[in-house]
Amino acid sequence: MNKGQFAMEYFLVVGFSLVIITPMIFLLYSEYGSTRTEVQYEHLVELSREIIFQAEKLYYQGPPSQTTMQAYFPPGILEMTIFDDGSILGAYLEFAIEDSPGQVSQWSRVPIKIDDGFVPFQGLHVLVLQVKTDASGQYVLISEKDQ
Repeated sequence: MNKGQFAMEYFLVVGFSLVIITPMIFLLYSEYGSTRTEVQYEHLVELSREIIFQAEKLYYQGPPSQTTMQAYFPPGILEMTIFDDGSILGAYLEFAIEDSPGQVSQWSRVPIKIDDGFVPFQGLHVLVLQVKTDASGQYVLISEKDQ
């Protein structure tokens, strides 16, 4: 076997390997990205359910009930909002996320408000849920505990 034939066989093996490996790397990377997004989405669904559960439990206990809960917010949260039209129907807790098929939205049977200074960035938050009363009636206020 001469050196030229050996070099040609080497290039064929390396070229064939690259043709197989390159699409597989692309496929695995795209699957990783979509799986990561799905995990973040499902984590926010569970987090919003837990916040709603705690808020409803406190609301029916009445003022001055309060509780704290630790909540990990995954990366990619753009905002956390409450849609409450003041009707008897309750409120919607909604998270807007980057790279997601939609928003995480959970319905609550009780009125909920978010403290103006609360910013839902990535990381661990200690949330304080308190039952408050004002002229419009009773509601649950979500704020962050001062560290």
